Amino acid sequence: MSGRLGDLSKEQKEALKKFKVVLKDVLQERHDDKLLLRFLRAREFDLEKSELMFREDVDWRKSMHSDTLLTDWEMPEVLAKHWGGGIIGDDADGRPVYLDPYGKRDNRGLMHSATNRDIMKLWLRLNETLENRIKENCKKFKKDVDGIVIICDMAGMEEQGFWKPGMDFGKQVLSMFQLHYPELLRRMVLINCPKMFYVLWAAVKPFIREQTRQKMIIVGSNYQEALLSAVPAEILPVCYGGKVKGEKGDPQCTNIVKPALPVPESYYMKGRVVSSRTLVNKVLEPGVSLEFQYKVTRPDSLLLYEFKTQERDIAFTVKKLDESGTKKATPVLEKRKYHCYLGVPEDGKLVLSQPGTYIVKFDNSYSIRKSKTLDYWIEVLEPLHENEDVGFQEPMKFDHSKE
Repeated sequence: MSGRLGDLSKEQKEALKKFKVVLKDVLQERHDDKLLLRFLRAREFDLEKSELMFREDVDWRKSMHSDTLLTDWEMPEVLAKHWGGGIIGDDADGRPVYLDPYGKRDNRGLMHSATNRDIMKLWLRLNETLENRIKENCKKFKKDVDGIVIICDMAGMEEQGFWKPGMDFGKQVLSMFQLHYPELLRRMVLINCPKMFYVLWAAVKPFIREQTRQKMIIVGSNYQEALLSAVPAEILPVCYGGKVKGEKGDPQCTNIVKPALPVPESYYMKGRVVSSRTLVNKVLEPGVSLEFQYKVTRPDSLLLYEFKTQERDIAFTVKKLDESGTKKATPVLEKRKYHCYLGVPEDGKLVLSQPGTYIVKFDNSYSIRKSKTLDYWIEVLEPLHENEDVGFQEPMKFDHSKE
């Protein structure tokens, strides 16, 4: 049995009944059987784990003022203008379909221009809007509509997707979605995934439940068949192989799906420094260097870095060792001094096209009197292979009657 309304085993019915009893002190009008079953399914009908998850959700919603979010929260202008995305319609089963231009979203600019709490509230408001649409569709189509469909366009992620603070916050969003909107996602189609996507996937995969991963389809630029197997052409913009045109024949339907736009620095909040929370602190004495060695086994891996000093400049370089056995090293990032003590950390990424041994070096050898207090973070991400547990790889036809 699926554990959904109308498809419950005797044991699942009993678990739902007990769940209502243990939660009677916190249950609200909106907590119908359909919602309670989502929490039970998320914890495989383990009553103790489901109760803990549910109570934590109740407390979290109070802290985020979710009951009044749709009516009282005023979205910051920068999020309203530059976030992007939109609900394009409903699939054949009445599920709302949201199109997210993730790859082109300027996470760096947005996080410098809005608080993390406001960005989280935006995600929360989007989820609440989708849940309200599900309720409306149940009445509209006179049937039980269960879940949402997300199309995530990853085009452009090479420039936007590997900023460490953005990746860290993205993991928080994933956690929020799974803890407070369990079993809401029925299908996610990630399209235009470049080769570098598999590096990002390796980093976020541990934060995604197996049940969620099995609902994901991951494809590159040849995505039309996979996308149309999950979403009807009648609601897709023409630019994605659908039949819908926007105002004045716009194939991208920007009046429905707002484009994700770069954020002008004029929006940046004065004095706001967005940095990784995992920076390591180290004092480099005069004439001393700090060196790290990384063995990379897969081509097209990424080396991500972020660093700053509390006073004065520091030199930084990345080299690849000659694999012939000599100690000769070829610069991948030429050595230069960085004036990263003015409040804004230096950060970036390097594509390591070849396997081998790489040397990352912070150099204070040129300073004979001044020590440097360094805060740094370095990570090497190796990509998963395209067939290595990344969801459904081949375009699939979905038999919705069995869901």
